[in-house]
Amino acid sequence: MKDDQDKSIRLIEMIGGPFDGRWQKHKLPVQSLPRESVWLVCDEAFRLMDSETLPREPHESHGQLTSVALYRLVHTDGKSNYTYSGAISPRMFCSLLQKVDHDSRRKE
Repeated sequence: MKDDQDKSIRLIEMIGGPFDGRWQKHKLPVQSLPRESVWLVCDEAFRLMDSETLPREPHESHGQLTSVALYRLVHTDGKSNYTYSGAISPRMFCSLLQKVDHDSRRKE
């Protein structure tokens, strides 16, 4: 049986970029977090991050996508954070997703 600490909410700070100073909730141990993280930036991004519930409809619009922020997990002085490493346009992000999809289909 897992202990209660496994279910506790943890926070990790985001440094730089559009989410600078924000604290992201997670339940995973730091060593299980993804090394790179992609965040969609839109008009409603901060409200959605602060929301305790997910939108009712998965396709519900939350404003126009303005960019895609890239963050990397960094460990320094015994602390971990997600540090901003750049951004790409929505068009470039869609192109990359299409390429990944195309490449994965070729492997099948």
